[in-house]
Amino acid sequence: MSTPTRYAEAALAPADGRPVFAPLVRDRAAAPGPETPVNAHRVFYGMGYAGLVLVWAGVWLEGLAAGPFEFVLVIGIMFVALGGFGVVIHTLWKPNERKVRHLLLALAALGLTIAAVPLVNRIAGQMYAAAAADRLQPLAEALAKDTRIHAVGAANGRVILNGYHGPEHGPERTGRDRNERVLADVLARDGITRSELQAYLRRMERAGVEKAERTAWMVAFSPSGRSDLRLVYVLPGQPLLPAHQWGAGWNGWHSEPLGGAWYMMLPAGG
Repeated sequence: MSTPTRYAEAALAPADGRPVFAPLVRDRAAAPGPETPVNAHRVFYGMGYAGLVLVWAGVWLEGLAAGPFEFVLVIGIMFVALGGFGVVIHTLWKPNERKVRHLLLALAALGLTIAAVPLVNRIAGQMYAAAAADRLQPLAEALAKDTRIHAVGAANGRVILNGYHGPEHGPERTGRDRNERVLADVLARDGITRSELQAYLRRMERAGVEKAERTAWMVAFSPSGRSDLRLVYVLPGQPLLPAHQWGAGWNGWHSEPLGGAWYMMLPAGG
């Protein structure tokens, strides 16, 4: 050991045996380095995956009929398209194994989303139909007992009642000869009071349906804003007939059971 080193150790040694505390020199704060730029491909990948989530959400909400959420699906598709375009450009620019692997994972996620869309929409639609059938049960039982009603509802400011489809007040012009009839005449003909009609219309509005059709064996409901779905309540003791025997407008529809006397009717391809 060299003499200067021994001298330094002796100078630091306590003279009376008490410990000596030497102040510690604080580390200098590390100087902030240059900011790392955001990689463009990360933005594109993030946009693409966010778009897939929006597509799932839009399909789910559309199946639930939770409101006009088509814009969610549209935005999701736009995000997927823009993000996918950027990812493809990034992969083709100086391609390597890592880029190709990430592209394949993104394509797998896209393929899984496309394949699952019909299933997600079907499950959401079944949940909507089951909840709607539960709400409609009292109204369906009331209509099943009311033999005066063949069709009732309201759509686009016009009242529907047993062949009448016109304004609540004022004439409805029908046929080539422009014959006129008013709702009051239909009410009087079928023995229905205006208060009974209004009660049915209020209950239908609360239940979210715009039209109900009654036959000798079933009551069919048309949910508001849903042209792709009908809800059918089969009267007690009656069988479910094939849809092609229901009359005009039902060709191509098929039924799926919801439980009890309720069925969900879907058009061809639905």
